[in-house]
Amino acid sequence: SGLVRKAARMSNNHWKLIYLRQNPEWRGSGIVVAMQGGRATILIPELALETRIRIGKELELDSSVQLQLQEVDVPELLARFRIVKQ
Repeated sequence: SGLVRKAARMSNNHWKLIYLRQNPEWRGSGIVVAMQGGRATILIPELALETRIRIGKELELDSSVQLQLQEVDVPELLARFRIVKQ
């Protein structure tokens, strides 16, 4: 059952990345859920997606940031975002 859950998660991520690849101008908001070593972990509720972004300064937990899609790599199941406004 663990492998089934992993396959379902990977499938969901795949289709989210396909959506993002088809919408390269995507912008949305994210919520800072963790800070560690110059990186922020940000939850994107609209996409039910979590991303890590290297940042130059500490952000407050639970703060909202505006994100812009930078790159989508479907084979690697990876999407990169940047913060455009805090």
